Amino acid sequence: MRAVSWSPNASFASLTCVICTWYVSFVSSERPNVGVQIRKARLALGLSQVTLAVRVGYAERSIQAWEAGERTPRLDNLMALAEVLGQDVAFFYGSDDVELLGVDPNGEAAA
Repeated sequence: MRAVSWSPNASFASLTCVICTWYVSFVSSERPNVGVQIRKARLALGLSQVTLAVRVGYAERSIQAWEAGERTPRLDNLMALAEVLGQDVAFFYGSDDVELLGVDPNGEAAA
C-alpha cells in the first residue's frame, strides 16, 4: 500500500480525492472474499452447508449466499461462524497474520 501524505494547506477536495482513491484501492485489492474464506474453513472441517447452518443457527440459504458472495455476513454472524469453524474473525478478511487452523499450507486437512 502506498503512503499518503496530507498537509494542513491541502483543500478538502484534494483530501476527499485521496481518501476515495485509497478506499477504491483497498476494496479492489486482492483480498480473499469473505465467502471464499467461509467455504475454505467449512470444507477443511468436512462440514456441509446444512451442518454448518445448523451449528451456527442460521438458514442454509444464508450460508449459501455468503459463500457465493451474494450477501456479506454481519459481524455477529462472523463471530458465530468463527466460533463454530475454530477461526479468528480476521481469517474471514484474509488477514496475513491468521492461518487456516487445522490445515497444512497445501490446503489439505491436517492429520
